[in-house]
Amino acid sequence: MKGWKHESSRHSLAAKGIKSGRIIYPPRGSPKTEYYYADEKTKDGKYIVFKTHQEDKARTIAENEGLHLAGGMFGGTSKPYDFKTNYKVISVPAKTPETKDPRADFIDAMINYESGKLSPAQETKFLKQVKKKGLANKLQGHYGREIARRGI
Repeated sequence: MKGWKHESSRHSLAAKGIKSGRIIYPPRGSPKTEYYYADEKTKDGKYIVFKTHQEDKARTIAENEGLHLAGGMFGGTSKPYDFKTNYKVISVPAKTPETKDPRADFIDAMINYESGKLSPAQETKFLKQVKKKGLANKLQGHYGREIARRGI
């Protein structure tokens, strides 16, 4: 198409502070920042987001504030157009300790189980966790059959 400008056009608009559609594009070279959503909103209906580079640090601050991460995020280079009016930003200090997602260890164990990387004792321990969490009949049929076969 004649006269069409590719990626550089949106950055030239941002340099002039012009909105492009529903997204405000920052100038090229802006710091890489991510915003992680909390499940909760403020009393006046604003979305709560945590500004950081690491999700585990956002989780630490959220838990300290009595909030939960929703699992959604957006990059600092593609903020929603209503960012300034409808979002409350909580900045996460760089020295914040990381809080690992509690589900991560179970998921890692499941991947290792399905990859055949667990010893028989580790397999038994993992299958006990599956049964304790009530997942034996919700996952693939293999899990329930294996738990029954081993008498767990």
